Amino acid sequence: MLQTWIREKSAVMSDRSFPSTLIEMKKLAAESARFRTDEVPARQRDKTRLQQLFRDLQKYFEAVGEVDLDPELHVDVIDRNWNRLMLAHQERDQAIQDEIKRLERLQRLAEKVHREMKRCDSRLEDLEGRILEEARRLDRLHPLDAKHNVDVLEQELRAVEESIQSMFTDVTTLREGRYPQASDLHKRVQKLHQRWVSLRSLLHSKLITPLSTLSFPVVEERTVTRQTHTVMETRLVDTNTHFRALQDAIEWCRTKLKQIQEAEYGSDLNS
Repeated sequence: MLQTWIREKSAVMSDRSFPSTLIEMKKLAAESARFRTDEVPARQRDKTRLQQLFRDLQKYFEAVGEVDLDPELHVDVIDRNWNRLMLAHQERDQAIQDEIKRLERLQRLAEKVHREMKRCDSRLEDLEGRILEEARRLDRLHPLDAKHNVDVLEQELRAVEESIQSMFTDVTTLREGRYPQASDLHKRVQKLHQRWVSLRSLLHSKLITPLSTLSFPVVEERTVTRQTHTVMETRLVDTNTHFRALQDAIEWCRTKLKQIQEAEYGSDLNS
């Protein structure tokens, strides 16, 4: 009976066709633990009794001069098969634990993708509302203010795109790791990307294209800036004697430079 049990369990321990879900793997780990804590001690006691029985029979056969024991029942064979079974169980249990850790990593990654999809969906919805709102008030805004708002929206759209690309990378990892829901997650990320593409088109049609037809008063702003500098210089000259002397020196240099440029010279003067 013990040898039969060892053969049956050895076949089980050589099996590495594990289930694909974390729940089923944890059930398998629980079964492996029960084998170690429940079945092995009971069979260990059986083996101890058989070893004692074998020694008693061996003494008997030696006394009567007859040896008629099946080689499979020899205590050394039983010990060898037992040790192989214990090693196989140890290796299988380690393989189960490694697979559980791998599936737990995939599970955490999938949960991260779920959270990121939820945030991304919310951000896309918010951006769509803001794009439409900016489009409604585009004519009422100063062109520079409108351009600033569009730049902000573009930056946020780029951030969402980066998030979607990161999710695609994570989903690829899940698919390569044979995560059960990987295909479903991939489809959901694809839908988010399609929404992003539509939103990008909406931004162009509602804001970027209309904004490109507006004129920007850059020249006017520069003129105002120069006038401000001129007024500031005049005030400094009027209120500070040092600046007044500096201004007189600058004017003298300008006058002399003008005289030199307008003067006539003979043909023998090197140009």
